[in-house]
Amino acid sequence: MNCGIFECINILLISACAVVSATRQYHMLQQNSYFISRYFGWLRTSGDAFLWGCMIVDVFVKALLVFIPGIHPAFLTGYCAFSLFVLVVHTRSVQKKAIKKLVVTARVKRMYLTASLLCLLAGAATLLFDTVWVYFMVLLLIFSFSPILSVLSVVVNEPIEKSVRTYYINDAKKKLRSMNNLTVFGVTGSYGKTSSKYVLERILSEKYNVCMTPGNLNTPLGVVRTIRKNLTPECNVFICEMGAKNIGDIKEICDIVHPDLGIITSVGPQHLSTFKTVENVAATKFELADAVVESGGKVFLNSDSKPIEERASSYASITYGVESKADVRAENITCSREGSSFDVFIGERSFRVSTKLLGKHNVLNVLGAVAAADYMGVSDDRIKFALSRLVPIEHRLQLKPFLNGSVLIDDAYNSNPEGSKEAVSVLGSFEGMQKIIVTPGMVELGEKEYSENYDLGLKIADVCDRVLLVGEKRAVPFVDALTASGYDMSKVTVCPSFKDAMKVLSVECSRDTAVLFENDLPDNYAG
Repeated sequence: MNCGIFECINILLISACAVVSATRQYHMLQQNSYFISRYFGWLRTSGDAFLWGCMIVDVFVKALLVFIPGIHPAFLTGYCAFSLFVLVVHTRSVQKKAIKKLVVTARVKRMYLTASLLCLLAGAATLLFDTVWVYFMVLLLIFSFSPILSVLSVVVNEPIEKSVRTYYINDAKKKLRSMNNLTVFGVTGSYGKTSSKYVLERILSEKYNVCMTPGNLNTPLGVVRTIRKNLTPECNVFICEMGAKNIGDIKEICDIVHPDLGIITSVGPQHLSTFKTVENVAATKFELADAVVESGGKVFLNSDSKPIEERASSYASITYGVESKADVRAENITCSREGSSFDVFIGERSFRVSTKLLGKHNVLNVLGAVAAADYMGVSDDRIKFALSRLVPIEHRLQLKPFLNGSVLIDDAYNSNPEGSKEAVSVLGSFEGMQKIIVTPGMVELGEKEYSENYDLGLKIADVCDRVLLVGEKRAVPFVDALTASGYDMSKVTVCPSFKDAMKVLSVECSRDTAVLFENDLPDNYAG
């Protein structure tokens, strides 16, 4: 095969196609925390139908343009240019519609660079062979199997990523060691950890200079990034949210920050697709307690959570709860659409607090923060003042004005069995209004996913006047529950996406409507 200018252009164009098509793969790799096994799980169950269709057509057209005698290489060049245009348009469209877009981090940039080099090297290698078969097979492999290219770029880069992680982690550890007067607070739990963190930060700020991990940033590298960028010498308290999807994840973060104190907010059936059992969840959350005890500190435990209560006696702990005989407890609770009020009992003393946070589950989040703040020497008056100034965290039972004068209860952050039912109860407090729920249900509950969503469906049947379910597959347990409860199924609509649900809401919402957004799944769970 005599390779000329057209063959070289074809190699460049097909390499560009491969790199552009890798965008979708990198997007899903990022949403699956760069775990290749999880990414393959998404690829197996979801994938991108348009991209797979393009691959099949691409193989067929390339075969025609390469193997039919007498066809000039310029025809393949034109086809490759057209393919690149279609891919760019499609990729931009997918990213624009994505719930959570690809974040082009330094790691993603390195993956793009590696993919480009792999493509160019493979393409250049074809120029060494005087055979059309080699040329075609390389073209086929470069573009038509972009998932393989994407995974290859991750694997090739792993030694680099490992060295980068090690450098950043050691730098964060060095910074923490230099701050002798810093108190490190770890916060973890199956749910409630982000809300508890924000409440704790607001109360402790009445007395201390506090730094915390922002948003729901709770991975080792997220914690390291916060330490390196946000933690200043003036800070005397660092609140570190700790997330986990596998045994050992909490310990990994603890080995970086060495927490002095900790809160375990809950243990429940969350991330069971990786944890497999609630027992494994509990063992992982208590990796924080083990680290705190090792440092000689105290751990604050939600004793209303049975898996936590069973382990509490083994640790130097202060318990909090509503239903249990805890060291710090709440009584005389009143909850409405305006917020929550209750009496806090700490030993022999008590005081009443009020907060704009909605839902009884937020009472527990407040109690954990109050117990910790009291231990840290914050006065009752300052605690009461801080709680009165709290505002709901974004996407966590947050009240907002909505379409056509209606009210939106935005609980779109990842849902859990306890919180989702409480959110429906909050919707039920809007008496005299049409109550609509929009939900795709809960995920990462393993074998319990169907039953937990079914139970939520039964709760919805008791409260909601209108139900919008997002995703045909995800709607199954809700449809089953609503049908079994005798719900009027003419009031149920299954929408392909949130965008379609919004179209329904734009017609049906009015000033006497309350809408609950319960969970908003990332793109790797769509469908």
